[in-house]
Amino acid sequence: FLTRHTEEALACLTYGIQTRKGFVLLTGEVGTGKTTLINKLLEWLRLQQVATAFVFNSRLNTTQFLDYMMADFGIPVIPSPKVRFCSGSTIGSWIATEPARPQCSSSTKHKT
Repeated sequence: FLTRHTEEALACLTYGIQTRKGFVLLTGEVGTGKTTLINKLLEWLRLQQVATAFVFNSRLNTTQFLDYMMADFGIPVIPSPKVRFCSGSTIGSWIATEPARPQCSSSTKHKT
C-alpha cells in the first residue's frame, strides 16, 4: 500500500531514472517506507526490463561493492583487481554493450 507521499517519492525516483539524472538519493526516518518504496521501484524497473543490482550491505569497500554489483548484473567477476579493470569484462564494457536503457543499483543502509 502506497500513501500519497510514497507515490510522490516513487514518481520522483522514476523521473530521475527515466531522464538519466545520475544519482538519486532516498532518505528517511526509520519506518517511513523506504524499503517498500525501493521494492516498488525495483518491481517497476523489472517490468521496464532495466538491469538492476540490489546492494543491501553498506559495509563493503569499493572493490567488494563493484564485485557485488557486477555479480548481480550477471557480469563474471575476475579475481585480480588489475585484470578486472584493465580487461574487456569490466562494468564499463558491459554498460557500453547493453541496450540504451538505464542501469540501476540500489542500496539500503541499516544501522546496527
